Amino acid sequence: VAREMALRADASRPGAPLADITVSGLPGWVSVWAPGARRDVKLRVWAPRGVEVFMRPPLPCGNPLMAEGGGEGGDDDALGEGGLDE
Repeated sequence: VAREMALRADASRPGAPLADITVSGLPGWVSVWAPGARRDVKLRVWAPRGVEVFMRPPLPCGNPLMAEGGGEGGDDDALGEGGLDE
């Protein structure tokens, strides 16, 4: 079953997450980022019937793209230079 959500883009907070999405039965959450969004973002989440999907205000976490390694997949990415074999 698809759940559609509209996330309000906030021009006063560029580069901040729009919302967190949680799915019952799954650990953790997904932060939705849309840097440079000038209008609301539509999101569709698919889950089995009976599984709840929730939207909440984003937790105050740092920007994952600004973390050490940059998330760019370069030589200093999260797996290290040797990848999975290290």
